[in-house]
Amino acid sequence: MQNANVRSARYYIARACVACPHCRAATWLTALALPPGHETRDEDTDDWQAVPANAFLFHVATVAAAVGRRLRIIAPNLSFISSATTGNSYWTNRCRRCNLLVGDDMLHGEPGAHGFALCSEAHAASIGLIEVCEPFEALAAGYTLEPEFFALMRRA
Repeated sequence: MQNANVRSARYYIARACVACPHCRAATWLTALALPPGHETRDEDTDDWQAVPANAFLFHVATVAAAVGRRLRIIAPNLSFISSATTGNSYWTNRCRRCNLLVGDDMLHGEPGAHGFALCSEAHAASIGLIEVCEPFEALAAGYTLEPEFFALMRRA
């Protein structure tokens, strides 16, 4: 991918079952995470730099084709959508019951019971991490470096 700004030799698909903020039904939410050793591209120099920490990605606009195929299988609630409001396209979660979008701002913003802004050991333990031992490349506008309690998430 020529426009990628993050890459890694492996990655995680994070999954959490929570109440939809719209209809309150239980639904699966998905996020992408990277292990220590992933790389980010410096916008000014175009050089890749290794990062010795875990990270969550959000506002993901593009993923490598193999990553997209895997996401469609493992996380059917995650859709690639185009927003008429912003004019941008990105991967976002949908509730499996009401089909409304559950945006990344809600999932990665303020710590709480919904999503991936971890607020406690118990919250972290409720999230499953599926490790995918395949190359990863993406263009992401958001990046949370070394989220608190990341090590306590369940490895699937």
